[in-house]
Amino acid sequence: MKKGKILLFTTDFPPSKGGGICTHSHFMVESLRQLSWDFTVLSEYYIPSSKEEIDDYITKNGYNIYKLPESPSFYTLLKKVFFCLKIHRQYKPDIIIGTGRHPSWFAAIVSFLTRTPLVTIGHGTEFTEKTSEKDFKRNKLAYGKSDLLIAISEHTKNVVLGAGIKPKKIEVIHNAANEKNFHKIDPELIKIFIEQKRLSGKKIILTCGSLSERKGQRVIINSLPIVLKEIPNAVYVAVGFPNKKDEFLQLAKELTVDDKVLFPGIIDQNELLLWLNACDLFAMTSVNNNGDYEGFGIAVLEAALCGKTALVSDNGGLKEAVINLKTGIVVKENDVTATANALINLFSNEAKLQTLSDMAYKNTLETGTYSIKGKEYDKVLAELIKK
Repeated sequence: MKKGKILLFTTDFPPSKGGGICTHSHFMVESLRQLSWDFTVLSEYYIPSSKEEIDDYITKNGYNIYKLPESPSFYTLLKKVFFCLKIHRQYKPDIIIGTGRHPSWFAAIVSFLTRTPLVTIGHGTEFTEKTSEKDFKRNKLAYGKSDLLIAISEHTKNVVLGAGIKPKKIEVIHNAANEKNFHKIDPELIKIFIEQKRLSGKKIILTCGSLSERKGQRVIINSLPIVLKEIPNAVYVAVGFPNKKDEFLQLAKELTVDDKVLFPGIIDQNELLLWLNACDLFAMTSVNNNGDYEGFGIAVLEAALCGKTALVSDNGGLKEAVINLKTGIVVKENDVTATANALINLFSNEAKLQTLSDMAYKNTLETGTYSIKGKEYDKVLAELIKK
């Protein structure tokens, strides 16, 4: 028996290969469907997917996904609202969820016009990045109308409240990692993979995420000259969309560490799993880039499920993805010296590195998986329907 029907408005959704909001939206749908919730998805598809890819995904997964039309003019804006209302009328949801700035605005409009309970997800940068003077006012109206706002970190919750947004209720539920996709694998497969990549005997530092200023790959590259003096077999592997590959490679050349830096680009799930298992340490040294910051750090949990501890900056909600000195290490944002010293300290103390990795794995299995966090969402959504 279904517990309820949810109409999800999101920035991005599979089969797109989007970032954090795409991953989080997929988590909500997959985990809550396992707990007998039904979904229909309205997605902007920030990273475009073809109609054929979407249709194939729908067939395989068994729930409807609609691509939200663009709305560059007032006329198309009205068409978009009417389209959303049409889907709402056909589906008759018990709850509307909005995640991502623009989708949450439309979710709020449909909720207001249909008197359907509204849940919004607070990630972070939607409250700090401004593309127009009216953005913050729209946020106050949309997110302030929420019957429940779920913030992905305590930091994001404080940003929301600091922006003067007052939903009826606000809860913090940290992001989750998919335990089906991220896990430890056979050591022999790891050994073969490392040999294929010609990295045998190397200390591998791994980052996963689009090559950008926010993700902080620049900090690790700048730290390498210091690290290599003490750990000469260290290498840095930065997986992700190569936006700034040329710029970062040039930086590595200027520092004469270009032979110690690898940019594999966009890789599939199987290769990602191999890299996460093959690395010695995961690093996510993100920085605040003009209001663009990390709301949490799903990739840190994904690495932990592969048995790896993480070095993270104290940027935004990212520091909440680890327990400092227990499951990972937190360093000051954009501090190259502190980052280098932390890397040296960890690689110089194998026992400490292994203890942190073991605790990261155990803690994430117990508190940070889809199945566990899904139950937290299930509880607050069920309470909302009951009211």
